[in-house]
Amino acid sequence: MAAGNSVLGRLYDSLCARHVLLGVVALQRSATRRQDVLSEHQAIVDGLASGDAAAAEAAILRHLDTTGSILMKG
Repeated sequence: MAAGNSVLGRLYDSLCARHVLLGVVALQRSATRRQDVLSEHQAIVDGLASGDAAAAEAAILRHLDTTGSILMKG
């Protein structure tokens, strides 16, 4: 998704590409990570679908924490 030619747009595009790359690296570091990611994303969707912003936020933070931990382990 191109955000445009503005400085913020280019920054967003750069961060988006890095986010995808980090996700791929994290997936490759754990045999069960793919299924775990699906479950984590489902929890986010469930929170959003139910209108429970706190649940969605908690699910997003858990997902980011878990992915970050996997990446930091190297």
